[in-house]
Order: sequence, then C-alpha cells, then structure tokens
Amino acid sequence: MAGSNATLSPRAAAGLFALMVLLWGVNWPVMKVGLGYIPPFHFALLRLTLGALTMFAVAALAGELRLPARQDWPVVLSMGLVQMCAFMVIGFIGLLYVGSGRAAILAYTTPLWVLPLSVWVLREPLSRPKLLAFALGIAGVAVLFNPLGFDWSDRRVLFGNGLLLFGAALWAVQI
Repeated sequence: MAGSNATLSPRAAAGLFALMVLLWGVNWPVMKVGLGYIPPFHFALLRLTLGALTMFAVAALAGELRLPARQDWPVVLSMGLVQMCAFMVIGFIGLLYVGSGRAAILAYTTPLWVLPLSVWVLREPLSRPKLLAFALGIAGVAVLFNPLGFDWSDRRVLFGNGLLLFGAALWAVQI
C-alpha cells in the first residue's frame, strides 16, 4: 500500500483507533499472565520471533522484503538488541514483581528520560515549554504511579519498579 492515496472514513479511523487502544490496553495484563507460564527471557524470545516472522511475511507479500544497506546494520542491530530485546527482557523481569498497570506507566516513561539526556549529552537548550512539558509528564506519572500507595519496604517491588525505570531509561539512551 506504499504510495497509496487511500484514506479512511472518520468512522473507520475511529474504529481502528478504538481497536488499537483496546489491544494496547490489554497487552500488559496479558503479558503478566503469560509470565506465569513462560520465563521472561523465553517470553521475550517468543514475542520477538513471532513478530519478526510476521513482519518478514508481510514485507515479502508486499514485495518490500530486502536486507538493510551495509551502513544501516549498526543502527539496526543496536535498535534490535537494546531498544527491543533488552527493553523487553528487563520489562518482563520487572513485570514479575509489579502490577501490570504500574508496569505499563513506568515502562513508557521513556520520553521523560529523553529530555534530561538531550540536555546533558547533546547540550540542547532547555526552554520553558520543554520544562513545562517535562514537569507535567512527571506530575502525571506521579499521580498514576501513586507513590503513597506503594510498599517502599518490599525489596522485590523496589527491584521490579527499578528495572522498569531502567528499561525506559535504556530506551531513551537508544533514542
């Protein structure tokens, strides 16, 4: 469908959006259940293998399957190993100790880590709008995370939450 000018009706677009929200919303609880049967590393390997086979099949059927250019391999490998594999395995281990709702919030704090990293590493200027967006993001995570309802004495819970934050930060470094 590359190069196609086909557009969706607003109703079809809204339906697809609702389906995406539903599927993404049940993703973390389903993964939590799956981890009751499959160890984190094997679960990540299974997800990545099925995803890769599906993507290869779709690309092949669309006539778009080809190897990346030689100069793109370092990016492809670093994204595959860090952004996909490491993030997924770390997230799955964290999910063993953390509820699925809290895990999803922490795992997707990646954009919040990007701002301090871009200021520190890339020397990007820190503007008021960026600072306001960062503060609102942190406030939103704090409200959803509910630190007052958190058992700060449970080392397993601290470990799981820490792993999820580490995975999000690792993904931000990759970005």
